[in-house]
Amino acid sequence: FNYLHRFKYVKRIYISKMEKERIKRYTDKLEYLNQTIKNLYEWTEGIDSNKFTESIELQNQYGIYHAFQLSIETITDMVAMIVKDVKLIPKDDYLNIEMITNKEIINPDLAASLREANGLRNRIVHDYNGLDNEIAFNRLIDLLKSLKEFMEEVKKWLKKNC
Repeated sequence: FNYLHRFKYVKRIYISKMEKERIKRYTDKLEYLNQTIKNLYEWTEGIDSNKFTESIELQNQYGIYHAFQLSIETITDMVAMIVKDVKLIPKDDYLNIEMITNKEIINPDLAASLREANGLRNRIVHDYNGLDNEIAFNRLIDLLKSLKEFMEEVKKWLKKNC
């Protein structure tokens, strides 16, 4: 009993190098995501969809869209990492979101928002059938809260599993 007790204690303290590196990847991505979300809040403060489409310089629109794109790509990277870490095989972004929802890592409402955010990211990047900047900007603003919520859910999951 004493040996097993000590082994469990030691195992908890001395996380393997691989696990430390994996945790660092998560924390690095969380820090990066936090910064891009902060930038989005700062860059969109006081801007409504009319101002965004009519008064904001094109390079500033692109900057906002690019920061959103980077945020979503960081999220989908983390989702794929979680899928792998719960011993599932990563698939496409939408299926990965579904898998972590089924594992109750995120709730269905957050999953729906992440799917929408990924779809918006695809529309922005690929400009499918033209992009309605007014609609895109309004959805981007509405989805920022979900991006922050995802960060908090990942932090909770990491705390519980590391």
